[in-house]
Amino acid sequence: MDESTDNVLNLLKNIVRVATVTAVNNEEHIARVKFKDTAYTSDCLRVLDNRPFIPWYDVEQRTEYAAGRPVRTTAME
Repeated sequence: MDESTDNVLNLLKNIVRVATVTAVNNEEHIARVKFKDTAYTSDCLRVLDNRPFIPWYDVEQRTEYAAGRPVRTTAME
């Protein structure tokens, strides 16, 4: 591959990143996440899509991946 192809592929790899939600503000539909590849925590990001039902808002919740790894979220202060 040439250098321009490598640059394009590098840009595409950064479009989608895997992260864990670390804080949520339900009223403003924003969340903070910690990226797995850099361990960097984001600023507030807009939530574009969410599940239609969240049973309790102001308590820690646990959901499961298909692989069985837990994800924990807590309310943003």
